[in-house]
Order: sequence, then structure tokens, then C-alpha cells
Amino acid sequence: MGGGTQPAALVEEFVRLAGGANAHIVVMAMASAAGERSGEAKAADLRRLGASAKSLWFNRQQADADSLVRLLDSATGIWFGGGDQNRLADAVRGTKVERAIRARWERGAVVGGTSAGAAVLSTPMITGSELGIRRDTSEAWTRIERGSVATDSGFSFITNAVIDQHFVRRKRSNRLLSLVLATPPHLGAGIDEGPPSSSSQAAAGASWAQAS
Repeated sequence: MGGGTQPAALVEEFVRLAGGANAHIVVMAMASAAGERSGEAKAADLRRLGASAKSLWFNRQQADADSLVRLLDSATGIWFGGGDQNRLADAVRGTKVERAIRARWERGAVVGGTSAGAAVLSTPMITGSELGIRRDTSEAWTRIERGSVATDSGFSFITNAVIDQHFVRRKRSNRLLSLVLATPPHLGAGIDEGPPSSSSQAAAGASWAQAS
């Protein structure tokens, strides 16, 4: 999901893929400083659709605790909230929790996320920084240029494409093109924000950019 409003049909489909009434979904919203509250709200939304859902809030040190890892034992779905993908990666990447998430995914659990939670699923992961340009300038992302997009390793659930989000709304075509033209895997998935109406049943649109 590229950010913004999450269409009801999309959330319902995530619950269905996670097992419907038998779904056990874990929400991780550490990408946002306010994620503890938004994670609980998301878990409540999922419970209203019949799933069993809980929000886990932890830092990097806690992510290696066996007691936390055990909370993922029965997970059939994992959802990553929005904010800053670097915060989420810093909390989870390389920890026992990340290994537990991957183990559940390999056993059929569905993994998804919105905004930063979508961007972190791919490796390379766009960090949001433009190299050589100050973040507070109007010149940001006005060019298509090799080596201008800062990346890091994400969670590597997707390695044959790089994910960008809020794509059309925040005019990120130059950013994604700069990356996929110069850097493998030369395929980008630009996911736009959800529609403004929460009652809309349409999923967010996606644009694809591929370098030949």
C-alpha cells in the first residue's frame, strides 16, 4: 500500500490471505514516532474484520528477546505501518524478530505494509535521501541522475524490484527512474496513495518503471 487511506477492499483481502476468521495478524508500526497508537488502531481495525490481531512495539535491543519472538509463532500475517522506513529497518533488520518474520513468511504467512512499511519490503530500499541535495531545497528530485538516490538494505521480501510509495502524489518519478536506470534490478514499483475516500473499494494504483 502506497500510503494515505487504506481501501476497505485491500484490508479485507489482506485478512482473507492471512486466513480470514482464523487469521493471526501482528502489526509493527515502529516506522512512526506515533506508531504505538496507530499500531493499536490498525490492530483494532483488523479485529473488526474477524481476525485475531495485536500490535507489537519494541526497539532494536528488545527485538532479540526470545519472549518477543514467541509472539510471532502463530502469526499468519504481518503488517508494517507507515512513517520512516529507516526507523523500521533499524528496529528489526538483522534481529531474531526479523528471522522469525521470514520463517513465518516461508511457511505461508502474508506480509504487507503501507508507505514506509511497503518501501522496507524491498532490497534495495529507498531511504528518502537525495545525495548531493539539501533536504530543505526546492530543487529536490528535479533531475534524473545516476547516484542521486540513497538506498539501504530492506527486508528483502522483494529483490527483483524496488518499491517507492506516495508515488504520484509526491512526484517521485524522477527518484525511482534515477535508481532503476542505474542500479539492478532495473525494475521499480511506484505505488500511489490510497483514494481520498475511505469508502472507496478501489485499490491504490501502481506504476512500473523498467530499464531495458
